[in-house]
Amino acid sequence: MKINCLLLGSGGFIGSNLKRSISRVADITLRCPRSWELDLTDRSAVKAYFQEFKPDVLINAAIKVDTIGENIQSVTNLLAALTPDTHFIQIGSGAEYDRFNCPKNVSEAYWGKHVPGDVYGISKYVSTLLLDRHLGSGYLNLRVFGIFGSGEESRRLIPSLTNQAVREKTAQIKQDGLFSYVSVNDLAKFIVFWINSNVKVHGTFNFTQERPLRLSEPLEILEKKIPNLRTEILDTTATNNFYYGNSDLLLKTFKWFTFSDLSNGVSQYIDSLIKSISPHD
Repeated sequence: MKINCLLLGSGGFIGSNLKRSISRVADITLRCPRSWELDLTDRSAVKAYFQEFKPDVLINAAIKVDTIGENIQSVTNLLAALTPDTHFIQIGSGAEYDRFNCPKNVSEAYWGKHVPGDVYGISKYVSTLLLDRHLGSGYLNLRVFGIFGSGEESRRLIPSLTNQAVREKTAQIKQDGLFSYVSVNDLAKFIVFWINSNVKVHGTFNFTQERPLRLSEPLEILEKKIPNLRTEILDTTATNNFYYGNSDLLLKTFKWFTFSDLSNGVSQYIDSLIKSISPHD
């Protein structure tokens, strides 16, 4: 019997990678309506779509970075249309902890100590409040911190450094630090397996590697790949640049899952970026 899966936010970086992976699974019927096909702020439209498609699994990767109200309205409308038979997967964020006020290696128990001050963080935080209120622990919330992979914006850390290195033979970061990074392929692998599992465990989990990435690691990898590359850390005195979470709860709960090797993943990703960049563009 096929599983009806509704993926929202398939035009974004995470959503497009989830779409690619889930669409390869034969026993999943996947729908990925874009915003012009389904307005999530229109409650009647959302309800009608659910009644027609009857999703067994809903994955919410939709987010607007410039508006809190529309993000909250979208989640409210999804909850109003949801049936008891639909499993809800929320793509959450480490930003829910307020990255400027959270401790190192932050665990899920710290959530709620601080309210984020940015649009993205507040939207994710309030979405969790709404989901908790309506579904209790009956949904899956995967809090992603840093994430890398095919299709991410060129301004982000690894593509930006690789672009600098290939085109300018120099690469620099403002300061070193420790940040959680995970491959988007790991997230997709986890979700596909979860959808196909007979027993669907719910809860809120930090989805992050066992160790954080030093921001200078991509520089070191690039130095090995590009001859005569000049690298620089502009501020070597900074000691409080960190943003990473603890994944113990995730790995204890889902013993079947293991993350891919972080260093190898970053190295292979940089290889793919180097091949795609022309030094003369």
